[in-house]
Amino acid sequence: MSELRRLPWKDDGRTAYATMGDGIVNTMADVYELEILVGASRDAERAEDLARLADTSKAELRIAVTYLAHALRDAVDVATMRGERLAAPASARPGVLTVADNPDIIGPVILEKPAADDGGR
Repeated sequence: MSELRRLPWKDDGRTAYATMGDGIVNTMADVYELEILVGASRDAERAEDLARLADTSKAELRIAVTYLAHALRDAVDVATMRGERLAAPASARPGVLTVADNPDIIGPVILEKPAADDGGR
């Protein structure tokens, strides 16, 4: 039986899965996971900026905390899904998209595939 990957989106409200590999669905899932992490990073930066400003209102801080809570939940989901893939045999694991030195770049420029001899890590 092929190893399944939990996808970072729902299908009609249900958890979606795909066979692990280098196909288009896995690439789309990698890109979506990366967008989630980059968005969480931007939310954190914005919240820090607001916290530094003396004239930031309580309402603005509450909104920032709401965004941070949502971003944290999403980032934990991504980490959990990536952890699930670590439990799969190395031969079934595709490369994982990571944030390059410039987190504003999203796309194929930051695709990092593990070398064939590194055990998939």
